[in-house]
Amino acid sequence: PDPATTYPTRTGFTPYLVEEFNAPLDLDTDPFWTYGDGALYEGMTRMLKENISFPTGNMALTITQGEQAGGYSFSAADTVATKPLASGELRTLYNNFRYGRYEVRMKAPPTGSNYIFTMFAYRTPAYLLWREIDIEVQASPATTFITNLITAPAGTRVWASNIEDSTTQYPYGGNGALPLPANFDTHTEYHTYAFEWLPTEIKWYVDDVLIRTKQDGVGKNNLAVPKESTKIVMNLWVFTSQDLGGGDPASNVYPISGQYDWFRFYKWDQDDTYPKAGAPGSLSATDLELSKNNVNDGLPDIRPELCTGADGMRTVACGP
Repeated sequence: PDPATTYPTRTGFTPYLVEEFNAPLDLDTDPFWTYGDGALYEGMTRMLKENISFPTGNMALTITQGEQAGGYSFSAADTVATKPLASGELRTLYNNFRYGRYEVRMKAPPTGSNYIFTMFAYRTPAYLLWREIDIEVQASPATTFITNLITAPAGTRVWASNIEDSTTQYPYGGNGALPLPANFDTHTEYHTYAFEWLPTEIKWYVDDVLIRTKQDGVGKNNLAVPKESTKIVMNLWVFTSQDLGGGDPASNVYPISGQYDWFRFYKWDQDDTYPKAGAPGSLSATDLELSKNNVNDGLPDIRPELCTGADGMRTVACGP
């Protein structure tokens, strides 16, 4: 945070990581941020650094046409398929963020029949332990957006209805939740989207209005509130069908670009574990396992097939 700036007071939380996007980020050297190189099984985009840009005072993620070859993705810690589109994904380097208030001011793309525009907390790679708290704006309708929690057992690689609790209808969950503000529109205006993640509950806000409360073990699928650390992710992608993302992806006209004005993470004052200073050295082996994001992020490439010597033992370069 900028010591010369006064940020809104959030009782019980202290500003920890603030990105105003007032200057371009060097995503190969920034101490907090990097880029993803992944692709979703149900998505049409492969994430590229080149599709992240920093126009004056903002960050833009842009979807462009052009076949992107499949292959190994560090973000997914897996092989991904060839995709017909490219897009961008900003993410923090490490699984080092947990309880706190996550805020973003963003405006969804004004054009496009199908897209998902996001800010979320996400533990990577998901198949080791899938933990995710989402804000997802769809191409349509522009009058609402998705809030979502995913808590899945180890080894889960594909989304299923029993691992999520999502909605686009507000208020949701009671406990003080209110409807969306009047004349709410995701496309024509910037809005501030936020969630507060605590050990016992998650609360989602839009423009400082509480719209949803999710308590630990309560609600659809009785999902637990995550207790593990995550990365912070912002991305833009196209779904493969009308099941998610709004309309027909075949109707999209490219490029499609969404804008971020700023991001803020307020640490929960009672969490004395995360974020850990001195990452990555201060993080556990579990937090670092397969957490590499891209070829340039400086984290070791510890894919199992690359970490076994001729004698069958793990190589020194891959760590313990």
